[in-house]
Parts: sequence; C-alpha cells; structure tokens
Amino acid sequence: MNKSLKVKIAGLCAEIRTEDFEAFSFLRSKFIDFLSDQKKKNLTIEIKGKLPSSSNQSLPRLVFKEGKFYFFLEKNPEISLGHIDLERRNCCISGFEDRYKLLHSVLLYFALFIEKSGGIILHASAAYKNGHGFIFPGPANAGKSTILKQLSDFCPQTEEWTAVKKVGNSFYVWSIPYQNALNKKKKLQYIFFPKKGKLVAFKRLKQGEAAKRLLRNCLFSTMHPELVGKVIAGVAELTREIPCYELEFPLNVRIDREIDNLIESDKKRLNRRRKILPEDFDLSRLHEPLILTWNCNLLCRHCRPYLPQDETLSFSDVKKHLDRLAKNGTLFLHLTGGEPLAHQDFWKVSSYALKKTFALILHTNGTLITPEIGEKLKSLNFLHVFVTVLGGNKQTHDHLTGVEGSFERTISGLRILKENDLDVILSTTQLEENQQEIPEIRELAEKLGVKFRIVPFQTPNKKEYEEFNQCYQKNFQES
Repeated sequence: MNKSLKVKIAGLCAEIRTEDFEAFSFLRSKFIDFLSDQKKKNLTIEIKGKLPSSSNQSLPRLVFKEGKFYFFLEKNPEISLGHIDLERRNCCISGFEDRYKLLHSVLLYFALFIEKSGGIILHASAAYKNGHGFIFPGPANAGKSTILKQLSDFCPQTEEWTAVKKVGNSFYVWSIPYQNALNKKKKLQYIFFPKKGKLVAFKRLKQGEAAKRLLRNCLFSTMHPELVGKVIAGVAELTREIPCYELEFPLNVRIDREIDNLIESDKKRLNRRRKILPEDFDLSRLHEPLILTWNCNLLCRHCRPYLPQDETLSFSDVKKHLDRLAKNGTLFLHLTGGEPLAHQDFWKVSSYALKKTFALILHTNGTLITPEIGEKLKSLNFLHVFVTVLGGNKQTHDHLTGVEGSFERTISGLRILKENDLDVILSTTQLEENQQEIPEIRELAEKLGVKFRIVPFQTPNKKEYEEFNQCYQKNFQES
C-alpha cells in the first residue's frame, strides 16, 4: 500500500509516494520540519523498488536525453535509477538501501525544479533579523557556520545550503532541509562573503565580482543549457539588486554591531541608487558582443557589400580582450561575425572563454554545423545559439544569401543543434524582400520546435560603416 507525504521546499510542494515503509519513515524524519498540508501539489515523486546493496556504492548522476533527465550510478552507468520529466512535473526513482543516497536523489529532484522556476541554490549559511535575511556564501572552512555563532542578535536559519528566488519584486531566501536548517522564508537584504581575518572590515563588491563569487558557490544540478542559463541570469539579477560585501572577521568576536552600523550607513546610498536606476534597468553592461571575424561563407545582399572581406582577430588579441572583459565583470559573451565558425581559432576562443566562466552565446548562419560541431558546442555549454533564416522557403533565403543550397544547409544545422539539446533561436532580419514571409518564417520556427526572434538591421552607407569600424577597433583595443 502506497504511503505518501507532502514536502514543501522553496515554495514548491511535492507529494512523495512509496510502498517501502522504511523509506517513508526515513524521509519523513528528514523532512519533518518541511512537511506541508497544502492541497495543491507542484511536483510528484514516486519511489519504486529497491536497488541491491552492490549498486549502492556511488551517488546518482543526471543525464538528459529524449526530453527527460535520467538517473544513473556514477560508477555504473549501465544501471538506470529512474527519470525526471520537467514538463509533466513528475519523477520516478528506485529506492536505495543506503537511505542517504535516496535523500540525495530526492533533493536533486527538488534542485532541478527550483532552478527551472528561476531559483538559485547556494552553498551558504543564512540568518535573519527583523524579518530580513542575510546569506554568507563560501566554500568549506570559509567561516559560514562560525559566523552564525558570532551573530548573537541574529537568528540562524541554515548552516550549509540555501535557496534564493525572486517573488514579485523581491528576492527571498529559503532553507534547504540539510543539517541545522529551520524552515523559514525571509526577504533577502544583504549578501556577505565571509573571510577570516584580524579585524572586522567590509569591502563593497562590484556587480561582476560578486556574481563570479556567487557562481563559484552555486549548485548546478545539471549542465543542461536551459537550467544553467536560468541560474546565470538569476545570479546577474541578484547581484544587481542586493548589496554584496566581502566580510573580514576575527574569531570569537561579536560582529552584530558592525553589521548594524553598515546597514544604517548604507540606507542613504541605497535610496539614492534606487532613485537613479529605473525598474527596467538594462543588464547590457554584463553582456559583450564580440565580432571574431568579418569573413563569411555566404554573400548576403543586405550586409556583404558593406563589410570587409578579410578582417579577423588573432587568438592572442582575443585572449587579452577576454581577460579584460572578465576583469571588468562581463558574464555573457556573444560570439558573432561575419560567420564566427569560420574563424580558424573558434574552438580555442570558446574553450578559453569557458575557462574564464563566461556564459557563451553564438550567432551563426548554421551552414557549417555538422554533427561533430553540434556535439562540440554542447560540450562547451553554449547558453543560446541564434541561427539566421532569411526566408520562409529556399527560393527567398538562397536569393538573399547569394548561395544556392544555403537554406537546406541552414535548416540541417539547426536540426543538429536541436538534437544536441542546445537552446536554439531561429532569428531573421526583416528586409524589403522578405517582410511578407515573416509569418511563414515564424511558422517554420514553431514547426522545428525552436524560439523565434526578429533581429533589426539597418543598411549603412560607406561612411557610416567606416565610422562604425573605427569605433569598433578602438573599443576593442581599449576595452
């Protein structure tokens, strides 16, 4: 007979069902402070059967294929433990004799949905005071638990893991059922990165630096592009709206008063900031387009006559440029051209950009995409891939690109990208020759199961182009 319990974490309510009474009792004891009587459930978790003890030697990992996530043992990929269907909001997993591995699997399932709903899970302790939440992200031994003991006027919320999510116009911090966690939801006011030292000192962090530090302490439940993209976007917005500080503190010294003084002195500055920044403040300063090359294998009528044919940035120049962007806090790097895949060092550039923790975006005409290239782009975790389609049929598209057969090659490349589970966006430019086919192009995107976007284009005259190119080269060199 099925036993069931409802658990609510970070605003998401899941019904857990199992026929294993021991598993039910164990999970109930671990989620005792997170049980819910909410009638409406957001998720369903079914625990079926039990793995033999010989299969309990490693934690499960997730693999995405055919629209679902599948659990496999890390040390034995032949054994499937079940699957997660994000669209239908259900999960079916095998039980573990090792109950803590079962708990890990259930929490991993919650993590996926928290990230899908725009939440972030951080390796951080948390405390609250007067209804406001404060989080202290950091790696092991950074002082996350120690600092809670030195905040006598603050109430500890959790020591290890926290979830942060935006609700309405505010960010909130939730506890994750791990060790020493209270089931609380508090409006987030400050983020402090703890650092052990001799004196209490605060260092205000720029948005880019704060975002990088947060990303190092984020739980990425999977490297699926959609979920990774949501986490990165969430971190960018979080560090824009919430003040972030490095907090240096000595051991065995109360630091309540120093934090209270900081909050008080910050009030005027924060009020000025809210007046200066509009509600729809643009995050474009965290986004950098990079024209790798003007070279292109197509001869598009609306751009090739105005662009140089052979200007390409060297890998050494690009590397220096990426170092500067990383130092300045850029998070999103948009590789474009010309045709960026035509750059001889495209893979070196992409690999180096990934090491610098950029979220990568590619804009391509799709004609150079092969199954091998599709797999490489997936391995580099490209956040989005824009593919340009200029017509609703091959006649219009080939006419505008100036290359016969380009339509079939572009659609083939787009399908390959989709098969590799990349987030593909079919983009088009509205021109006099194709404006009547925009509905047909949109319908093509829907048929292929990808997003659609119109990218504006304004044909420059020669003088305008020369001015643009001079400005581009100057900005590139000076960053």
